[in-house]
Amino acid sequence: MASLLNLQEQALLRGWMNHLGWPLLGQLYLDGADIAVTRETILGLRRRLARKARQAGWPEWETFWLAERKAGESWLGQAMEGLRVLLDSPDRAPALDDPVALWLGDKPVGKLHAAGITRLAELAALCREKGRSWWKGLPGFGPRSVRQVEDFLRVHGRALGSFGSALAAAAPSAETGNPALASLFAARPELSGAQGSNRGPHERCRIQADDDFEAIQVWLNLRDPASHTYRGYRKEAERFLLWAVSERAKPLSSLDTSDCKAYRDFLFDPPPRWLNPDFKPRWSLDWRPFKGPLQLRNVRLAEGILSSLCEWLAKQRYLDANPFDGLPALPGPAQGGIQVEHALDERQWQWLLSYCAESLANPPAGRDRRQYLRLWIALQLAYCTGLRLAELAAARFGDIAYKNRGGGQYWLRVLGKGGKQREVPLPGALAEALRNYAKTRGVAWGVPDSPEPVIGKFRKQAAPGFGEPCVETPFSVSGLHIVLRGFFKEAAAARKAAGGGTEQDARDALALAQMTTHWLRHTHATHALGQGAALLLVKENLGHASLATTSVYLHGDKDHRHEAMEKLFRKAV
Repeated sequence: MASLLNLQEQALLRGWMNHLGWPLLGQLYLDGADIAVTRETILGLRRRLARKARQAGWPEWETFWLAERKAGESWLGQAMEGLRVLLDSPDRAPALDDPVALWLGDKPVGKLHAAGITRLAELAALCREKGRSWWKGLPGFGPRSVRQVEDFLRVHGRALGSFGSALAAAAPSAETGNPALASLFAARPELSGAQGSNRGPHERCRIQADDDFEAIQVWLNLRDPASHTYRGYRKEAERFLLWAVSERAKPLSSLDTSDCKAYRDFLFDPPPRWLNPDFKPRWSLDWRPFKGPLQLRNVRLAEGILSSLCEWLAKQRYLDANPFDGLPALPGPAQGGIQVEHALDERQWQWLLSYCAESLANPPAGRDRRQYLRLWIALQLAYCTGLRLAELAAARFGDIAYKNRGGGQYWLRVLGKGGKQREVPLPGALAEALRNYAKTRGVAWGVPDSPEPVIGKFRKQAAPGFGEPCVETPFSVSGLHIVLRGFFKEAAAARKAAGGGTEQDARDALALAQMTTHWLRHTHATHALGQGAALLLVKENLGHASLATTSVYLHGDKDHRHEAMEKLFRKAV
């Protein structure tokens, strides 16, 4: 069984016990994590200790670890003793007669109690009856509560005897977190890839992976799990792996070039059983890999990612060869890289801002004015800075720094792609808008390392050790995407309704309907360069590693060429 706290977690907790500052704790033990992440991590460790104390029947230690730290040698000595006692004591195995509150967190326990489930035996009976759909019909059971329960089931389920086996069987694989993958490999172990026909010599393999899924995980783990890149790569790899096993009855490490061609054809027309038109999350048993057929550029993107995966596996000698080698290119011009046309022109951008301002002044029925104020801030911050969506979601008021030069400047600290840090200038008007927004929300302005998100949900969450009031809950990247995408669709419908029926009206409505959050970044870059900003300055703002990447936003040569041809041949038609 895993240790209660690993060595790094013990060191972090001891630093907290010795009253090291939050920024220093994050720097020393959490790879430079910000103050909010550091607090949340330490709170999780303390809750872990409190739960073990509760299981061991030591209520005094449970209370101790849930309370805030205190100054003085007496408290420190007590903390060191409490940590030693809990680390040295053997883990208690769960019993069917145990209350669920003894093993699970407050949120899932409250929801289980509301459903009349108070003991592990009752939870086991539910799992035995409903299997993997055990949580369906339980009011308020969302992904986090399901995950907490299933984490417990995976670790302790089989220790509970026959009922416990039902519990453990109800939980998806800990490795995949995806019911489709879990059930697939449980049913077809011979397709795992342990003996794939395209495997390189096992003794020469340079990665620790016994099968295809493990090899993919090694490749994915080279990237930041919170990044858009990680999620995109995981999606494509999972799709390919599921298709190989279920449609070709082959492990991924047995596929050849003809299989890759068949997968290309499949992407253009996946059968209905693979479709998930009504979004179901990955943890749902109703999850499916596709929303519908992929467009040409998305097929190219998928092939590029998968070819890169297989090329890497071949270089690591897990695969003997890349099965995508020799696959003829798709017809037509390449569509890879940055889609510079996915940006609003100046007129379309001003219309979008005007629509947001009008909705803020007179919200539609059933909508809250605060929603449009938050959208206004999000649009302005994204447009003026060019932040990626993940960077936008991660922005905190404590990341805004004032520098006393040039008449006074505000800068935003950003942790970007690949863990690279940069500073992005905030125009004075935007800084003033953010200051007013903070005041509206009752947030202190100019507090270093404040964990308050710039764009947060309206509900509050605790910020341990930071005083009152509690901070707004930050958005996840996908959550912020949903909010902004919903606004773009709303604006598109309004533009279509207000249009005069001209071709330009139709183009504007279509652009808004197709708009994604990344269009805001493209719009920033295109408008900045179009108004004469230096290429190097825009590169630094965007956090690009190369000027060549930023230069794709330059439209000047095409614009001049079109203007010249217009003048030369306007009388010819």
